[in-house]
Amino acid sequence: MVRTSARVVLTRSRADNAALAFDLQALGITVIEAPTAEIHAVPVDPPIETVSGWLAQAGAAVATSRPGAEAALAQIGATTLAEFTHRGGILATVGPSTAAVWQQAGLEVAVVATAPATADNLSILLNNTLTPGSAVVHFQGRQARAELRAGLTGGGHTVHGAVVYENAEPAPPNATVRDQCVHADLVFYAAPSAAARALAWMPDLRHVPAAALGPTTAAALRDLHGLSCVAIAASPKESDVLAAIVAALA
Repeated sequence: MVRTSARVVLTRSRADNAALAFDLQALGITVIEAPTAEIHAVPVDPPIETVSGWLAQAGAAVATSRPGAEAALAQIGATTLAEFTHRGGILATVGPSTAAVWQQAGLEVAVVATAPATADNLSILLNNTLTPGSAVVHFQGRQARAELRAGLTGGGHTVHGAVVYENAEPAPPNATVRDQCVHADLVFYAAPSAAARALAWMPDLRHVPAAALGPTTAAALRDLHGLSCVAIAASPKESDVLAAIVAALA
């Protein structure tokens, strides 16, 4: 039975938190929002002509996050990505939620890292799938993590990074919100960057039990911040995140 007096800190953007916050409040849980990210699509970098040239020669095109998949769909286009697969190219993602962005546009996603849903696992799957020496286009944020590139280059492939979004840092929470956060019953960290920003703003969050979105965020909390998670959401789906938070508060 969930504690209805519980207080939970959410670290995603307010738009991403909306449905989850509503469901938590319906259970009588107090939601404290401390957004650590503002996701913005940016013009493709390098220019789209260069990225199109990469796709013409690549064996795979990859998105490791929903913002990457969404921005690639908006800027590269479903038609171009469909043509890529018709030529034998592979679309690949980390996690089913990211894959769903492309699948809902009618695209076939051939490789999905699910157990675990990490960039490391995706690189292993692609290394076992691609022809040796293939090129891979990664639709990424401006500050992309290194795991995918390291895994694929270690497997003998070439990785081209196409920047399609950026994860901007919002203003830190005010003193009232900071006080509410450090006295909460649980913090839900949505990404490694969310953990880094939240803990930089509020070091005392280290004393609040942590829940994480997926194994990559849980590993970052453990390895970079020395924190163990009391719950890990299986995917970014609202139902999975809600279940993890409720289980942690039971």
